[in-house]
Amino acid sequence: MKRAREAGRAASSADGVDAARTVRPRSSADSRGEAGDGRSAPTPNALASSENALALSANALASSANGCFVCGPANAAGLQVRFRLDGEVCRAVFTPASHHVGYDGVTHGGILFSLLDDVMANTIFLGGERCYTAKAEVRYRQALEVGTPVRLEGVLRRRKGRLAICEGRVVRQQDDVVIAEATGSFMIEPGRR
Repeated sequence: MKRAREAGRAASSADGVDAARTVRPRSSADSRGEAGDGRSAPTPNALASSENALALSANALASSANGCFVCGPANAAGLQVRFRLDGEVCRAVFTPASHHVGYDGVTHGGILFSLLDDVMANTIFLGGERCYTAKAEVRYRQALEVGTPVRLEGVLRRRKGRLAICEGRVVRQQDDVVIAEATGSFMIEPGRR
């Protein structure tokens, strides 16, 4: 029995090491290059900060949001979005693929809402607190064709006790047109990350 537990721990540890090697944090300067094998070409910033990337990978694997559909690096079926705080603004980029379609080559509204929910929640989570969506309202302004890169932006507007009010936007990168926007109320969970 003891051997089986130790073997299980060793397998989990090995899986964690392999996973840490495969998680690739992206920066806002990251670009999709032509590596010939479908992978991104490394940017000078990525090469210069390889130690930071390894540390970020280890932190991502230890995160309680590791399995999140939108941003969890361990969720193979997820969107794999990488959020970052830029001052008071949570930011990320995303390009919807053909499997994110609703109909007629348009990105499904549920994908857009998931992105909005997560960019708002990450304004709190990346600040060091865990939260849950209490209420959210979304306004779709334009259809988003699949394959169109967008910028995600989220901000904390106000906070009272355990309640935080955030706003989020999905903005088409090519012309800064707002595709969708949302306001959300989030309950902060005390003492948990």
